[in-house]
Amino acid sequence: MQSKDLSPRYAALAGAIEAKLGSRVERLPTSTGELGYRVEASGLLEVCRTLRDAPELKFEMLMDVCGLDYWAY
Repeated sequence: MQSKDLSPRYAALAGAIEAKLGSRVERLPTSTGELGYRVEASGLLEVCRTLRDAPELKFEMLMDVCGLDYWAY
């Protein structure tokens, strides 16, 4: 997969998310310029609440949640 740079707007958003959530999120590579993160299942609710409630983030919609239960299959 060829990596694509984030737009300045998405790069600023990524910076705000990572500053607020730190090691609780891991940014995923993108080939489309979209922003995506890996979150441990045990931290998902806390991360979602922070994205919604933090004044500097104020997310209003959760688009996708994907799960994988056979990583080493």
